[in-house]
Amino acid sequence: MKPTSLRSGWLSRNGPYSLSLEQDYRITCPSDGKILEYYEGHFESVYVALHPFVKPSSGQRKHEGELENLRLNNKDPDYTIPTTAEVFFPVAGEQAKLISWKEVISKTNLRNIKNLDIGLKTRISALKPEFQSESFASEIRNYLEQEDVIAPEEGNIPTSLARRIVTSLGYPRADSLWVSSEFGDELRLEGVGCLEDGIPIPWHGSIFSEDRSFLLTAHWDSFFTLICAGKGWIEQLLSACPLEGFYCSEETEVFWSTRNEVPVLYGSIK
Repeated sequence: MKPTSLRSGWLSRNGPYSLSLEQDYRITCPSDGKILEYYEGHFESVYVALHPFVKPSSGQRKHEGELENLRLNNKDPDYTIPTTAEVFFPVAGEQAKLISWKEVISKTNLRNIKNLDIGLKTRISALKPEFQSESFASEIRNYLEQEDVIAPEEGNIPTSLARRIVTSLGYPRADSLWVSSEFGDELRLEGVGCLEDGIPIPWHGSIFSEDRSFLLTAHWDSFFTLICAGKGWIEQLLSACPLEGFYCSEETEVFWSTRNEVPVLYGSIK
Protein backbone atom coordinates (compact mmCIF):
# COMPACT_ATOMS: atom_id res chain seq x y z
CA MET A 1 0.00 0.00 0.00
CA LYS A 2 1.25 3.47 -0.80
CA PRO A 3 2.61 5.51 2.13
CA THR A 4 0.54 8.33 3.57
CA SER A 5 2.11 11.55 2.33
CA LEU A 6 2.47 14.68 4.47
CA ARG A 7 5.02 17.34 3.56
CA SER A 8 6.96 16.57 0.40
CA GLY A 9 9.08 13.45 0.95
CA TRP A 10 7.68 12.77 4.44
CA LEU A 11 5.66 9.77 5.63
CA SER A 12 3.28 9.52 8.55
CA ARG A 13 4.53 7.09 11.18
CA ASN A 14 0.92 6.11 11.88
CA GLY A 15 -0.02 5.72 8.24
CA PRO A 16 -0.06 2.51 6.14
CA TYR A 17 3.61 2.38 5.12
CA SER A 18 6.17 -0.41 5.05
CA LEU A 19 8.46 0.59 7.93
CA SER A 20 7.98 -2.10 10.59
CA LEU A 21 8.43 -0.11 13.79
CA GLU A 22 6.88 -1.10 17.09
CA GLN A 23 4.43 1.58 18.20
CA ASP A 24 6.54 2.39 21.24
CA TYR A 25 9.92 2.32 19.48
CA ARG A 26 11.96 5.22 20.85
CA ILE A 27 13.13 7.38 17.95
CA THR A 28 13.02 10.70 19.79
CA CYS A 29 14.78 12.37 22.70
CA PRO A 30 13.16 12.32 26.14
CA SER A 31 12.03 15.75 27.31
CA ASP A 32 13.09 15.07 30.90
CA GLY A 33 13.87 12.26 33.34
CA LYS A 34 16.38 9.42 33.26
CA ILE A 35 17.83 8.78 29.83
CA LEU A 36 18.59 5.03 30.04
CA GLU A 37 15.18 4.40 31.56
CA TYR A 38 13.55 6.08 28.56
CA TYR A 39 15.41 3.83 26.11
CA GLU A 40 15.16 0.64 28.18
CA GLY A 41 14.43 -2.35 25.96
CA HIS A 42 15.48 -0.43 22.86
CA PHE A 43 19.14 0.58 23.30
CA GLU A 44 21.75 -0.84 25.65
CA SER A 45 23.89 2.28 25.99
CA VAL A 46 23.66 6.02 25.45
CA TYR A 47 26.62 8.34 24.92
CA VAL A 48 26.19 12.07 25.42
CA ALA A 49 28.28 13.76 22.70
CA LEU A 50 28.96 17.37 23.71
CA HIS A 51 28.69 19.94 20.92
CA PRO A 52 32.02 21.77 20.57
CA PHE A 53 32.69 25.47 20.72
CA VAL A 54 33.92 26.98 17.45
CA LYS A 55 36.76 29.38 16.73
CA PRO A 56 36.37 30.74 13.19
CA SER A 57 39.39 31.78 11.22
CA SER A 58 39.96 35.46 10.57
CA GLY A 59 38.72 35.10 7.00
CA GLN A 60 35.50 33.46 8.19
CA ARG A 61 34.59 36.22 10.66
CA LYS A 62 32.93 38.25 7.91
CA HIS A 63 30.15 35.61 7.87
CA GLU A 64 29.36 36.20 11.54
CA GLY A 65 25.88 37.59 10.93
CA GLU A 66 24.85 34.84 8.55
CA LEU A 67 23.64 32.42 11.21
CA GLU A 68 21.40 34.98 12.90
CA ASN A 69 19.95 36.02 9.54
CA LEU A 70 19.08 32.39 8.81
CA ARG A 71 17.40 32.10 12.21
CA LEU A 72 15.30 35.22 11.67
CA ASN A 73 14.38 34.81 8.02
CA ASN A 74 13.92 31.08 7.44
CA LYS A 75 10.29 29.90 7.38
CA ASP A 76 10.65 26.47 5.77
CA PRO A 77 9.69 23.72 8.29
CA ASP A 78 11.76 21.16 6.36
CA TYR A 79 14.93 23.23 6.65
CA THR A 80 17.48 22.87 9.42
CA ILE A 81 19.44 26.03 10.18
CA PRO A 82 23.14 25.19 9.85
CA THR A 83 25.20 24.98 13.01
CA THR A 84 27.78 27.67 13.65
CA ALA A 85 30.56 25.32 12.54
CA GLU A 86 28.79 24.82 9.22
CA VAL A 87 28.03 28.50 8.65
CA PHE A 88 31.70 29.31 9.09
CA PHE A 89 32.63 27.30 6.02
CA PRO A 90 36.24 27.20 4.76
CA VAL A 91 37.35 30.52 3.28
CA ALA A 92 40.45 30.41 1.08
CA GLY A 93 41.40 27.09 2.64
CA GLU A 94 40.83 28.27 6.20
CA GLN A 95 39.00 25.98 8.63
CA ALA A 96 37.11 26.79 11.81
CA LYS A 97 38.72 25.21 14.86
CA LEU A 98 36.61 23.07 17.19
CA ILE A 99 37.17 23.83 20.88
CA SER A 100 36.49 21.16 23.51
CA TRP A 101 34.60 21.74 26.75
CA LYS A 102 37.73 20.61 28.58
CA GLU A 103 39.72 23.43 27.01
CA VAL A 104 37.05 26.00 27.87
CA ILE A 105 37.05 24.83 31.50
CA SER A 106 40.84 25.11 31.64
CA LYS A 107 40.67 28.77 30.57
CA THR A 108 37.84 29.84 32.88
CA ASN A 109 36.81 29.59 36.52
CA LEU A 110 34.30 26.91 35.61
CA ARG A 111 35.41 23.81 37.48
CA ASN A 112 33.66 21.07 35.51
CA ILE A 113 31.27 20.32 32.65
CA LYS A 114 28.25 20.68 34.96
CA ASN A 115 29.11 24.33 35.62
CA LEU A 116 29.80 24.91 31.92
CA ASP A 117 26.48 23.35 30.91
CA ILE A 118 24.56 25.39 33.50
CA GLY A 119 26.26 28.55 32.23
CA LEU A 120 25.35 27.74 28.62
CA LYS A 121 21.75 26.98 29.54
CA THR A 122 21.49 30.13 31.67
CA ARG A 123 22.53 32.18 28.62
CA ILE A 124 19.51 30.89 26.67
CA SER A 125 17.08 30.83 29.65
CA ALA A 126 16.74 27.04 29.42
CA LEU A 127 16.69 26.39 33.17
CA LYS A 128 14.32 27.16 36.01
CA PRO A 129 15.49 30.20 38.02
CA GLU A 130 16.69 28.07 40.94
CA PHE A 131 19.16 26.25 38.67
CA GLN A 132 20.49 29.25 36.76
CA SER A 133 23.89 30.82 37.44
CA GLU A 134 24.63 34.28 36.10
CA SER A 135 28.21 33.96 37.34
CA PHE A 136 28.74 30.84 35.16
CA ALA A 137 27.07 32.57 32.21
CA SER A 138 29.30 35.61 32.72
CA GLU A 139 32.40 33.39 32.73
CA ILE A 140 31.34 32.00 29.36
CA ARG A 141 30.56 35.44 27.89
CA ASN A 142 33.98 36.73 28.95
CA TYR A 143 35.71 33.68 27.51
CA LEU A 144 33.88 33.98 24.16
CA GLU A 145 34.85 37.65 23.90
CA GLN A 146 38.46 37.25 24.92
CA GLU A 147 39.15 34.14 22.82
CA ASP A 148 36.98 35.12 19.81
CA VAL A 149 35.05 31.85 20.11
CA ILE A 150 31.44 30.96 19.27
CA ALA A 151 29.29 28.99 21.73
CA PRO A 152 27.84 25.61 20.66
CA GLU A 153 24.43 25.39 19.02
CA GLU A 154 21.64 23.89 21.08
CA GLY A 155 18.71 21.64 20.23
CA ASN A 156 19.90 20.07 16.99
CA ILE A 157 22.17 17.36 15.66
CA PRO A 158 25.01 19.13 13.85
CA THR A 159 25.06 17.77 10.31
CA SER A 160 28.85 17.72 10.54
CA LEU A 161 28.63 15.44 13.60
CA ALA A 162 26.19 13.04 11.95
CA ARG A 163 28.39 12.97 8.85
CA ARG A 164 31.50 12.14 10.92
CA ILE A 165 29.70 9.30 12.68
CA VAL A 166 28.38 7.47 9.62
CA THR A 167 31.52 8.00 7.52
CA SER A 168 33.87 6.94 10.35
CA LEU A 169 32.14 3.57 10.54
CA GLY A 170 32.29 3.09 6.78
CA TYR A 171 28.59 3.21 5.92
CA PRO A 172 28.27 3.21 2.10
CA ARG A 173 26.52 6.21 0.56
CA ALA A 174 23.80 3.90 -0.73
CA ASP A 175 22.86 2.62 2.74
CA SER A 176 19.62 4.02 4.10
CA LEU A 177 18.92 6.15 7.15
CA TRP A 178 15.58 7.18 8.61
CA VAL A 179 15.26 10.88 9.35
CA SER A 180 12.58 11.73 11.91
CA SER A 181 10.74 14.91 12.75
CA GLU A 182 10.90 16.36 16.25
CA PHE A 183 8.14 14.18 17.74
CA GLY A 184 8.81 11.09 15.63
CA ASP A 185 5.44 11.34 13.89
CA GLU A 186 6.89 11.99 10.43
CA LEU A 187 9.70 10.07 8.76
CA ARG A 188 11.81 10.30 5.64
CA LEU A 189 14.11 7.63 4.18
CA GLU A 190 17.43 8.96 2.92
CA GLY A 191 20.71 7.49 1.70
CA VAL A 192 23.80 7.95 3.88
CA GLY A 193 25.10 10.20 1.12
CA CYS A 194 22.46 12.78 2.08
CA LEU A 195 24.68 13.91 4.96
CA GLU A 196 27.64 14.45 2.66
CA ASP A 197 25.38 16.24 0.18
CA GLY A 198 24.05 18.64 2.79
CA ILE A 199 20.49 17.32 3.07
CA PRO A 200 19.22 19.05 6.23
CA ILE A 201 18.26 17.31 9.45
CA PRO A 202 14.89 18.56 10.76
CA TRP A 203 14.84 21.09 13.59
CA HIS A 204 15.02 19.03 16.84
CA GLY A 205 14.89 15.88 14.67
CA SER A 206 16.51 12.44 14.88
CA ILE A 207 18.40 10.01 12.64
CA PHE A 208 18.38 6.24 12.99
CA SER A 209 19.63 3.33 10.91
CA GLU A 210 17.33 1.12 8.90
CA ASP A 211 18.43 -1.90 10.95
CA ARG A 212 17.79 0.11 14.16
CA SER A 213 21.35 -0.41 15.37
CA PHE A 214 21.77 3.24 16.36
CA LEU A 215 19.87 6.47 16.97
CA LEU A 216 21.12 10.06 16.98
CA THR A 217 18.87 12.61 18.63
CA ALA A 218 19.08 16.00 20.34
CA HIS A 219 17.21 17.71 23.15
CA TRP A 220 15.56 21.11 22.62
CA ASP A 221 17.55 23.29 24.97
CA SER A 222 20.69 21.19 25.35
CA PHE A 223 24.15 21.33 23.86
CA PHE A 224 24.58 17.64 23.13
CA THR A 225 23.58 14.83 20.80
CA LEU A 226 22.54 11.48 22.27
CA ILE A 227 24.14 8.48 20.55
CA CYS A 228 22.01 5.44 21.37
CA ALA A 229 23.25 1.95 20.45
CA GLY A 230 24.90 -1.18 21.82
CA LYS A 231 27.98 -0.57 23.98
CA GLY A 232 30.25 -2.31 21.45
CA TRP A 233 28.89 -0.15 18.61
CA ILE A 234 29.58 3.04 20.56
CA GLU A 235 33.08 1.89 21.54
CA GLN A 236 33.85 1.11 17.91
CA LEU A 237 32.57 4.56 16.94
CA LEU A 238 34.65 6.39 19.55
CA SER A 239 37.74 4.47 18.48
CA ALA A 240 37.25 5.58 14.88
CA CYS A 241 35.79 9.01 15.62
CA PRO A 242 36.80 10.54 18.98
CA LEU A 243 33.93 12.59 20.41
CA GLU A 244 34.04 14.48 23.70
CA GLY A 245 31.27 13.39 26.04
CA PHE A 246 30.28 10.74 28.56
CA TYR A 247 28.29 7.55 28.96
CA CYS A 248 24.93 7.70 30.70
CA SER A 249 24.72 5.88 34.02
CA GLU A 250 21.45 4.56 35.41
CA GLU A 251 21.00 7.93 37.14
CA THR A 252 21.88 10.29 34.28
CA GLU A 253 18.98 12.60 33.45
CA VAL A 254 18.29 14.90 30.51
CA PHE A 255 19.07 17.90 32.72
CA TRP A 256 22.14 16.13 34.11
CA SER A 257 23.98 19.32 35.09
CA THR A 258 21.31 20.21 37.66
CA ARG A 259 21.67 16.88 39.48
CA ASN A 260 24.25 15.63 41.99
CA GLU A 261 26.05 13.29 39.59
CA VAL A 262 29.22 14.68 37.97
CA PRO A 263 29.66 12.79 34.67
CA VAL A 264 33.09 11.40 33.86
CA LEU A 265 34.30 13.13 30.71
CA TYR A 266 35.42 10.71 28.02
CA GLY A 267 37.10 11.14 24.67
CA SER A 268 38.23 14.25 22.86
CA ILE A 269 37.66 16.01 19.57
CA LYS A 270 39.95 15.87 16.57
